[in-house]
Amino acid sequence: MTNSTIAIKNGDQDTHGSASIARAIILGLRDLIVSAVFVYGYVYTSYKMSNPNFGGADFFHYKDMIGRPFDFSATQAPFVLRQTSALIATIFYRLGLHYDTATAIGLIGLDADTRMRFLALVLSNGVAVCLTLVLLAGYLRVRHSDLGLSGLFLLFGILSAWFWFPTIALAPETVAWGWLVSALFAIAFLERSLWLIVATAALAIITRETTIVFALGLFACAALFDRRKEQIGPVLVLAAASLVYLLLRVTMTHGYEHQISPASVLSGLMRLHTLPGFLKQSVISQGIFVVLLIAIAIENGRLACCLLAGVAAVTLVGFGAQISEFSAVTGETLPIFATFFIVSRRSSVRL
Repeated sequence: MTNSTIAIKNGDQDTHGSASIARAIILGLRDLIVSAVFVYGYVYTSYKMSNPNFGGADFFHYKDMIGRPFDFSATQAPFVLRQTSALIATIFYRLGLHYDTATAIGLIGLDADTRMRFLALVLSNGVAVCLTLVLLAGYLRVRHSDLGLSGLFLLFGILSAWFWFPTIALAPETVAWGWLVSALFAIAFLERSLWLIVATAALAIITRETTIVFALGLFACAALFDRRKEQIGPVLVLAAASLVYLLLRVTMTHGYEHQISPASVLSGLMRLHTLPGFLKQSVISQGIFVVLLIAIAIENGRLACCLLAGVAAVTLVGFGAQISEFSAVTGETLPIFATFFIVSRRSSVRL
């Protein structure tokens, strides 16, 4: 083979690689535009109709973090460690975005600055939902090229079927950013990518710490099914991330100390009288999870067991920490269920 022939072949490969990258960018932009079309009505409704005094009081913690990146005195823990949502909201806030219309938050007497912070956080979470959709649609398109645009529609159909989608996912809080972290954990699990697990765990510490707990249960169960040494790495990374979070919580923040107090956690685990309320708020309202879990179990029982291990882990932590809005904690893992459902229906998943 002559040098000129080799050069031509290398040139063809470079051209093909450039074309693939260009195509991926174009499809990603298309998915982003379509996702924005899906989400903008929910963003509008959330800003216009939401009242943080009814199940959304966490907003009053997150609003104080806007414009104060990584200032751990801005508000109490655990809210102050969830920096990502507030960081993106800060961009919208500093741009001076304001929508002059009658809103529920206006009727309850919140001032103009607080309304701007409310809108900035809603927009931040809208961005998170769009990024989650674009990320997973792109991943599924690479794994199953025949899905195309239908994969994006399928993902949105599943995510928007969550009982709390209009009121929590697009609320001025942090659950939607937990969706993005969960999407990254889902891809890391399927691809067995240790570097992605490390990066996602680091992001989870400053986004939604409870996603680490779910991922730890998920990966630990997978390691029990496949006891090769390389399966221990993800578990160790996630355990280390949990310790880093606790260290930050103890040394750099204040508030809600009962959530990390061993005596209080043990007391929370023993309070079984809360079970009826827990079932009503966090189980009966989570029907989409049950449907997805059954569908996954039919195709891959081990994968369903791993998901159950994740649910069990966050449930124990939820009871121990006495979390009131437990449905948000489980709901932030919906992208993992959605991804596993789609993939398990189309191919085998190695555990």
